[in-house]
Amino acid sequence: MAKERGIETYMVNWNIFVSEAFREHYDPQAISDDTFYHFGDSYSTEQIKQYTRESVIQMIEEYPDLTGLGISLGERMNDMTPEDRQEWVKEVYFEGMRQANRPVKFIHRAPFSVDPSITREAIESNGFMPEPVWVEVKFNWSHAYSSPKLLLTHGGSDGMEGYWKPAPEHYKITWMIRNEDFFTLRWAQPEFIREHIRENGQDYVGGYYIGSECIIPGVDYSHAQDSDHKNWDYLFEKNWLYYMLWGRMLYDPSTPDQVFERAIDRQHQAEVGASLLKAYASVCRMPMALASMYSFTWDFTLYAEGFLSTGESEYDGGAAFISLQDLLQRKTFNPAYLSVSDYVSRLLEGGSAADAITPLQLADTLESDAQEGQQCLASISAETPLLCCEKADIEAWAQLNYYFADKLRAAVAYELYRRTGDEAEREKAQRLLAAPHAAGHWERLIEVTESHYVEQPLMHLGRTPFSWGLFRPQVLADVEFAAAGSRDL
Repeated sequence: MAKERGIETYMVNWNIFVSEAFREHYDPQAISDDTFYHFGDSYSTEQIKQYTRESVIQMIEEYPDLTGLGISLGERMNDMTPEDRQEWVKEVYFEGMRQANRPVKFIHRAPFSVDPSITREAIESNGFMPEPVWVEVKFNWSHAYSSPKLLLTHGGSDGMEGYWKPAPEHYKITWMIRNEDFFTLRWAQPEFIREHIRENGQDYVGGYYIGSECIIPGVDYSHAQDSDHKNWDYLFEKNWLYYMLWGRMLYDPSTPDQVFERAIDRQHQAEVGASLLKAYASVCRMPMALASMYSFTWDFTLYAEGFLSTGESEYDGGAAFISLQDLLQRKTFNPAYLSVSDYVSRLLEGGSAADAITPLQLADTLESDAQEGQQCLASISAETPLLCCEKADIEAWAQLNYYFADKLRAAVAYELYRRTGDEAEREKAQRLLAAPHAAGHWERLIEVTESHYVEQPLMHLGRTPFSWGLFRPQVLADVEFAAAGSRDL
């Protein structure tokens, strides 16, 4: 069905794993699903290579509508040198593809911390795979909605430009736009997508992958099931605008907002598209704002819509929540932004901050975005249940903007108190963290999300379900911390 509709399908897997049946009948030391942990040293023999190579051949020949295969050199290869990893892939995958009865396309995920020249040479010299080979690179690691500028790749960015400088001959770079930052609230920010494509659509780029590792857009288990407006079963149906924005603009980045506004009008059978899209565009910059200010790496190190950074700790008694202390200590991800600590240092030293975006400037932008989004909502007179559901998502984003803005201002005030002992700054921080400011906005966030969402599983939190109400104690703990007046972090 995919092939009939012009959709390419690939079987992509990691290494080095075999089937449980192989392990049972041939080699009890081999790594299979029932011995699963994907990080670790390799176990490979000539028999495992032969088995995997023959599996590649049979896969290609048994499924003639399969477009291609893909691999990553990242898992169960920890003890292998970069050269050994690439050689294993050449002997197994490349050779299996060469022996198969038809050519197939290939996705080669860029190795995490490997000299690009190794992968580059292996692809450029293969001579038999259909061109171009797709070399996948994770854009800004697991949080692509942090910035349209490429600032980080998986494992670090040192030397990564070796994949495209000089321009490759037989492969194209394909950006993996990983989203581990918003799963529940609808998101639409067309200008971010346009700018992303403008910044990263060079001749050596072949396309984008859009998706998440921490959620599958299948059955929607986050929304209250008995709602009278829930006209979808699957998350990809609920988030149709998100996929339409990416799909249409990757095809034609000049696609104007009016195309999406008309689609929204059709969805709601009312002329609400212009106001609704503008409201989304205003408030949905919040993930980029948080990620710019708060450095991250892999999946769990940031979850913007939850204001969480779990790292290895998962829920950890609520410590996953980004506290005032976390904000004071964290470095920025985007070098165009000043951290709270660095900004206060410049203030106290009489230095200029004109060359960067300061926490207070970002706070003003967040508040302005929230106000604009709410004004757009107020201009919509239609009140169908489905439209109210969408408006509630936008209101939730607005409250996250307000919350983050007040917390940034409080962080600056508290850091000034920490450095100078100025009691007025501590009182200011306490006031900004309490209701009706930050804590009040979090209460409004809980209210608007509980109107149509239920507690839901979230990989970032392990066994603890996610809801915004779950973190009310952490919001109030910030107030208590400021009231206590500790100058230690």
